[in-house]
Amino acid sequence: MKKVILVTGLFLVFLSGSPVFAKSGIPVPTTIDMVPVKAGPKIDGVLDDVCWKTAVRTTPFVNIFGDSAPRESIALFCQDADNFYIGLKFSAPEGVFASKVTGRDEGTIWQEEDAEIFLDVSNSHKSYYQILLSSAGGLADSYHREQDCGDITWNGNIESKVVVGEKEWTAELKIPFASFTRSSKITSTIGVNISRGDMNGPGGKGRADYFWAPSYSGTPHRPDLFAHIKGLKGKKITQEDLPHVVKESQVTFEKVTGNNPKVIKPAKEVAPEFTKGPEVVMDKGKVKISFTANTFTDVTVEIKDSTGKTVRNLVSGVLGDNPPEPLQKKSLAQVIYWDGKDNFGKKVISLDGCSVKISLGMEAKLDKLMGYTPFGNDRITGATIDKKGNVYLMHSNSNVRDVAPRIESFDRNGEYARTVLPFPADIPEEKLGAIDFAHLANGESIPVQYHRNGSFLPYGDEALIQEMAVMGEDQVIFISRNFRWDTWRLVSVNGDGSTPKDCFGPRLWTNLWSGAYLAADSDSGYVYMTSVSLTYTYDARSNEVTRKPAAVFRTKMKPDAEVEEFIGGIGFKGSKEAHVNSPDSVAVGKDGKVFVGDSGNGEVAVFSKDGKFLKAYPVPGAEYMAVDKNTDDCYVLSTSYDKKVPSKLVYISGSGSVKDAISYPEGGGGHVLVDSAVKPAIIWVIKNGVKSYVNKGGTLEERKLSDKAAIKQKGRHTMYHFVIVDKETEKIYSTIRGGSVKCFDGKTGDEIPGKFPGGADIAIGPDGSYYALSVFPYQIIKYDPKKDFAVVKKIVLKDSYLGERGGMSIASNGEIYVFEFAGPTGGYRNIGSTMYGQVNVYSPDGTLKKREVARATGGSSNGVKSDLQGNVYIGDNIRYLGRFYPKAVTGADGIQGVDNLTKYDPAFLNISDGKFKPVGGGSMNRNRFMKIYGSVIKFSPGAGIGGSGIYWPTLEGKIEYPEIASKEKPNFWGYTEGGIVPLWLTGYQWVYDGVAPSPAASGGGDFSCSCDASRFDVDDYGRVYVPDAIRFAVQVLDTNGNPLLRFGSYGNSDSGPGRRLGSKPEIPFLFPKSVAVSKDAIYVTDKHSYQIVKAKIGYKKEKTVKISR
Repeated sequence: MKKVILVTGLFLVFLSGSPVFAKSGIPVPTTIDMVPVKAGPKIDGVLDDVCWKTAVRTTPFVNIFGDSAPRESIALFCQDADNFYIGLKFSAPEGVFASKVTGRDEGTIWQEEDAEIFLDVSNSHKSYYQILLSSAGGLADSYHREQDCGDITWNGNIESKVVVGEKEWTAELKIPFASFTRSSKITSTIGVNISRGDMNGPGGKGRADYFWAPSYSGTPHRPDLFAHIKGLKGKKITQEDLPHVVKESQVTFEKVTGNNPKVIKPAKEVAPEFTKGPEVVMDKGKVKISFTANTFTDVTVEIKDSTGKTVRNLVSGVLGDNPPEPLQKKSLAQVIYWDGKDNFGKKVISLDGCSVKISLGMEAKLDKLMGYTPFGNDRITGATIDKKGNVYLMHSNSNVRDVAPRIESFDRNGEYARTVLPFPADIPEEKLGAIDFAHLANGESIPVQYHRNGSFLPYGDEALIQEMAVMGEDQVIFISRNFRWDTWRLVSVNGDGSTPKDCFGPRLWTNLWSGAYLAADSDSGYVYMTSVSLTYTYDARSNEVTRKPAAVFRTKMKPDAEVEEFIGGIGFKGSKEAHVNSPDSVAVGKDGKVFVGDSGNGEVAVFSKDGKFLKAYPVPGAEYMAVDKNTDDCYVLSTSYDKKVPSKLVYISGSGSVKDAISYPEGGGGHVLVDSAVKPAIIWVIKNGVKSYVNKGGTLEERKLSDKAAIKQKGRHTMYHFVIVDKETEKIYSTIRGGSVKCFDGKTGDEIPGKFPGGADIAIGPDGSYYALSVFPYQIIKYDPKKDFAVVKKIVLKDSYLGERGGMSIASNGEIYVFEFAGPTGGYRNIGSTMYGQVNVYSPDGTLKKREVARATGGSSNGVKSDLQGNVYIGDNIRYLGRFYPKAVTGADGIQGVDNLTKYDPAFLNISDGKFKPVGGGSMNRNRFMKIYGSVIKFSPGAGIGGSGIYWPTLEGKIEYPEIASKEKPNFWGYTEGGIVPLWLTGYQWVYDGVAPSPAASGGGDFSCSCDASRFDVDDYGRVYVPDAIRFAVQVLDTNGNPLLRFGSYGNSDSGPGRRLGSKPEIPFLFPKSVAVSKDAIYVTDKHSYQIVKAKIGYKKEKTVKISR
């Protein structure tokens, strides 16, 4: 058997002649030494100058599989005091493909024969210059602040020349160091990569790309994986080797209080009480309210009429240094006045029977969970079974914009047992060694999510359609990865949801694009793997599909385990005994025998545990199967893609007889499991639903599952996004997948059947009108719920709509606040490479009343609200300058247990000189923990252009309104499509930097975006209700931005009334995404627990006093 190393990318590198790799499997980038010369070459394209004889040169180029390029490709480097020189020599035995691109900055240059040069001259592992040179001499150049489309306005003063020979082409380039104008310095070590676009690809067809420094992701735009040239010298060269971080101009980060600080215990809470009053008397035509509290708690004061209806939400806020008016600062004794007016400024006709209610200590208690679908079996992407007959089913969506892989278990009768992944709330931290925990200053310990899709395991973001496997008693093994550019890896979780430190196997491939099949042999410890996608390679540029030798691999569940080619790999035609053709599935039988479902050869082949061919059974279209380890009975799906020919479940007995057992509709896909711990064996088939059979003497009889068998339930989990509430009827509306809407009775929790208008966002007006945002065309549609949602009005937006990130809301006077992409005179516009967002206001009749009452970064906008006083609140992914994590997370003494975050990737955070610094891109998407945090910003009623809002620099370092920059220094920073940039925020009252999720562009330290938007809400007191998905909570702020209440903690779908874990915790959240508030209740969509959580608002101490004249 041939041994291979599977490294973190597309490349399958054989031991013979392979590059040097770290033990962990992560490649060590090549480093070479620069050779300074007194005189550079004459730029004539001929590599005959003296300097080239001593110049440093690249190691051999490789293709996307890690194999050496079939034609010689060499780059040479040298430098003098002022210039950097590159020589290229590209062999072409079949003749040079003549490029048609001869001009400057032509957009099609990369589609022809060319060389692409990448230079990270400050060794930032983040920003870089790209130079493209065609074989016809065409030249293009750009600057990349991140892994983005690049800024083509950068033009280096580059001199170049190409010479095309009969069987090669050569080139020389001269790049002045002075050309690198976008970099603050040029360091003595620089990052470099060279790629060659060879139009004489394999077989003489299409383009093939070869690289000096393989990127392990199919693109050379990976500055974190560039090779390095060290030893540059000269007046313009800074003699230092920068670490793998970017030093952002104007951005420094706050000090960390040590690597292992002691966890701070929170202070004991004092129960709020009235020590005096409250007293309510008339005083000069106003109502005087006085009372004294025993502690600096929160206070809420409301006025009720004779019917008990609230007519004035007078104030709600935290006593202390900054309470909302009319509360007095720094005082436990309070005297406030009511002017006799209601919330809308109208005089209350009569005070007879009116009363004042004063409450201390706001709290939230779980009322009910709504909309939860226990299970749905039409989205099963993985399955396996353990020795006790427990069935594990995976739900996943390969689009990581939705949710990380979820695994649920069922007993052998099909009854729901537990959610295994994400882990249950009753698993203690010491049994979750593979999961990072952040220990906060208040004593709280929270599991770290690696991405906003809710993955807690490193390498747990995204999963293929696959067959999982079980090792030992209940170690469930599956294939997953971090993000779309990263490497697939073997990952495991125990049947109870615990994840020990050793739950990872080796890194595998990046080029899996279809299902993977696993099987485990507990006796030998081997995990067997196969995937049809490993036998094909698709080149999108040439539209060519290349066939590779098929194989079945095996390895062990250790991070540094070798991956062996168990069988196959020699060819895909000829003797069936020596090869496999299309290995769709693999299973382990008695005595470690290995069964392979081979649809290409139309058989199930059997091999010994040493890889020796034993026998083969003819099964046309053999795809997915399972084997009874006690008897070698094999059950295999024979797949047909012809509507006239059904698919079949074929039974192969241990003695060798083959017969069709069950017919299924045509089409591929499915899972087969065997519970061999009981006699007769139980067979599960998951295809167009879930069915269970018993083998009685070779005949499969279907089992009748009880009504409690959730495994047979049709449908799917419902993912709830944005929630709104009609405060008069207590009807709850929530958007779900695809922009549809579900409706619930908030009082009972029952779903209200019907079809409700959907869109990118929805809202309720003060009169109960229902609004929905339509994206195509860009318009807001107003409906009347009392008339079966008849259309009342269509409001065409003046500027292009921002999408679900921005959103809309309806003010108390019926005005419509909506986020749009726009410039100051309308129309779509970018600032540099960053999208520009603004809040526009429309009158109730649909006319545009005011453009840009507040402005934002656009691509990171995150909801808009207004309060009764006309203040405007917007969400955006910005932070205070100098603060890396939200203050709500770090506390006054900094984040605790920082080193725990670096457990699996030391570069997760870079801590030096007591400061945080953003980390360059890489496989872990390392800044995710803080990247999905954003802020809520409160503005006074908008001042329009040049007033309230966010301003940021263009790529040229300028900002749109120079007068803003001249008045003050940048005070915030944020993520934009251009990366991490300093920001100028003006006209705001306060900023709370603890909103999650919040959309973030792909810039600023990793190559992943965070597209999930959230929604906050504002009540009649001006209290702001903010989701915090990172801390599994909802934060309530008073109208001055003071934290008033936080409720909720980690819990998956097993937590809640009537569920397995009951009230552990009291209010469970897995990913709170959106909040809506009625008069006395809070509704929260928990996207990853597939439910809506209702909490009742209450207070620890309340007193009501009648108003007496």
